Amino acid sequence: MTELLLRLPFLRFDSNVRRSVGHNAIANIAIQALTIVASVIVSRHLGPAGRGELAAIQILAMQLCSLGTLGLPSACIYYAAKLENRAESVFGTTWISLGILAGPVWLIGWFLLPVLLGPTKNHLIGPARLFLLLVPIQFLGNLPYYYLQGVKAFRDWNLVRLQFPILWLIAIAWLYLQRELTPSRLAVAYLYVMTAHCATWMIVVWRRKTRPFTVDRHLIPPLAKYALPSILSVLPNELNVRLDQLLMASMLPSSDLGYYAIAVTASGAGWPLFKAIAQTMLPVLASETNVEKRQAMFRSAIKKTIVLSVVVCSLMTIGVPILLLVFFGDGFKSSIPMAVILVWAAAITNVNTVFADGFRGRHRPSVPLLAEISGLLVTIPGLIFALPRWHGIGAAAVSFASYAATALVYGALSGSLWREAKNNDGNGKA
Repeated sequence: MTELLLRLPFLRFDSNVRRSVGHNAIANIAIQALTIVASVIVSRHLGPAGRGELAAIQILAMQLCSLGTLGLPSACIYYAAKLENRAESVFGTTWISLGILAGPVWLIGWFLLPVLLGPTKNHLIGPARLFLLLVPIQFLGNLPYYYLQGVKAFRDWNLVRLQFPILWLIAIAWLYLQRELTPSRLAVAYLYVMTAHCATWMIVVWRRKTRPFTVDRHLIPPLAKYALPSILSVLPNELNVRLDQLLMASMLPSSDLGYYAIAVTASGAGWPLFKAIAQTMLPVLASETNVEKRQAMFRSAIKKTIVLSVVVCSLMTIGVPILLLVFFGDGFKSSIPMAVILVWAAAITNVNTVFADGFRGRHRPSVPLLAEISGLLVTIPGLIFALPRWHGIGAAAVSFASYAATALVYGALSGSLWREAKNNDGNGKA
């Protein structure tokens, strides 16, 4: 079905790109389906309050796993694609750098947790601190996810990606049968599953290597130069996406966070194809040396994503409220208004994701930085005003406004850069 969709006249890609997007989309659909099944089981069993407690336990560690890497995984994707003959050195240098960062990032999380959770959630501080073990686990074991994407080994990449939701679903089923399906036990099970998953990533990369993994100090400056604007753009992006839940964990009852977490899950049901386009664009553009072809691929991907987002999210606006009640039950009825708003917020962020990875693939990580900062300028004051008044609905509306502001800046900057690239084509610049 995905292959047929990508063959439609207005969605036609280059055959190699189309094949990669198709394979990635199929894997994404399977991952999303398994993730939703797991979420339904957990949410129905825990209820809104328990689901909110699980989110509160996990959210800081997951944020640190993204922000604490300082943009190095994105740099690994780019340089593994661009420097194919030195890909193993790119991996080795990045891996050592992440290992050095893991300890300080974990320590920051340890001291931040009591501040984040506040006095009303003291009972969650212990489980949340234990869950911070996710930081060293992912810093040391998850780099192959980015490396295999960079070298365009999409077959192995997709097969290993499928492992995590399968193992997570098995762990949930085991806890359910043991009658131990609680937020704290689920958090511990998540750590076990992630450890097994990261071990698989490392084994696959080790078996694929054609040269020894080495540390090349000459790669540190270009990696750092690429990573810095990348993390500076990821920081506002993550805050745009997660600041609402971080503040809800601190300011509102667990049930409110539970309703919102389910709305976020439901609104993301349409992401697989859009994410597949972004996942393919970064390494493809990074390795493409023909300036004109690179420009054409980027513009084509943006146009296709806009068309798909409007079509898919129009259908989801009708379907999500029905599916949410059917799968999650009447106990999560309050999630419906938030989910509908977030469906259209997701339509915009789908386009933004392709913009971001496309610009990173063209070695312009500073463009996502400027765009995401514009969104953050909407997010912070918006949440301060809306969250105490309208809770989850206010947070969803602010998310929509923030993503829209980001998209406007991407559109303006891309137009300017496309004109610049056209003028520089004769000189081989882009």
